[in-house]
Amino acid sequence: SSATSVCAYQGDAGSVALGAAVAVNMSANQVSARAERGVSLTSGGIGGVGVRASDDVTVYATAHGYQLGGATAGAVAASATRGGSTRSLVGDEALSGAQTVLKATQGGVSVTSERQGRVEAETIAGSGGVHGAAVGSGATAEDGGAVQAVVGNQVTMEAADSVQVVARAVPRAKATARGYGGSLFAAVGASVAISNATPIVQASIGRGGLV
Repeated sequence: SSATSVCAYQGDAGSVALGAAVAVNMSANQVSARAERGVSLTSGGIGGVGVRASDDVTVYATAHGYQLGGATAGAVAASATRGGSTRSLVGDEALSGAQTVLKATQGGVSVTSERQGRVEAETIAGSGGVHGAAVGSGATAEDGGAVQAVVGNQVTMEAADSVQVVARAVPRAKATARGYGGSLFAAVGASVAISNATPIVQASIGRGGLV
């Protein structure tokens, strides 16, 4: 597994106005595994034949903003987004007419595309001065992208065990926004957290093949 992280911090203890603390992290991996047109893959091992693509990257974004004097702190915002695609593809028959063949004399044949990992965004805005104010705290996390396991036309898949074509997404999007006011006249703006899970998942087998 892998992870990417972006952090933004803002803080002051004086009486001046502060800028915003903004963290933006975006991942758009393009992961693919492919058996080309007209290829013939045969295995006699117990593991069978597999075409597998997997993406489990985790994306973090964190922004913190604090003021301890009479300052006005700007907005605190974090955005974490994962898009891109994860694809396992088996091509059509060759232009010569030769079929694409996946064959396992032991074990199974599988075409699998999987997408896991996490997308997390967190913001904290705090004010602890006598007249301080924090404008607001907003966090957005979105786990989207495409997951495809596609077998083309005129493809033969034979196995001693099972034949599987699987596309699977396990989206996990989490957004947390916090605001704190801990002084006599301090004010903290709205804290808003939004998370979305919007993967597009497709598993398909084309025309004219043999399974």
